[in-house]
Amino acid sequence: MKHFITFNLAKNICLNSISAVKKVFVNIQKTVSYALAQDCKSKVDLPDYDSSSKDGFAIKSFYTKNVSVSKPLYLKIVDTIFAGNKVKKTIAKPSSCVKIMTGAVVPKNFDAVIPNEFVSEKNGFIKICSPVKKGTNIRKKTIQLKKNETLFTKGTFIRPQELGTLISAGFTKISVY
Repeated sequence: MKHFITFNLAKNICLNSISAVKKVFVNIQKTVSYALAQDCKSKVDLPDYDSSSKDGFAIKSFYTKNVSVSKPLYLKIVDTIFAGNKVKKTIAKPSSCVKIMTGAVVPKNFDAVIPNEFVSEKNGFIKICSPVKKGTNIRKKTIQLKKNETLFTKGTFIRPQELGTLISAGFTKISVY
């Protein structure tokens, strides 16, 4: 005849054979395969600037309001901005534009980006033949993350994709199990 142990005895044997998981505060780079010991909120806005979603020209859309094929607008190219470059203070004038690359910061006072394929460029000027709406081809600040936005909750298992988000959100060290 077989002898069985009671449920309570089995439960006590299991509980006595495990130890509590300790919370540790570690460098963010070492957290893959750990679980978060805290809720995580973004420490930053990402991006923290408006950026161009196309290669083209940053313009002030208001000046294109009455533009047509028979009444084109000519704008002087006064600057070029690449992704990752710091923006010089450039003022949007009725007669100027800025050549801009995808991902580059859109200078203040410009409110639209017209793609290269919709303009003619010649001798430092562009020719626009149709109106451009405000906000066209501009990715707004905080489109990816907003400061204080909850990213992950306590207990979330950290994989490479969570690690990337945490680093982008400004974390350098974090509590994990």
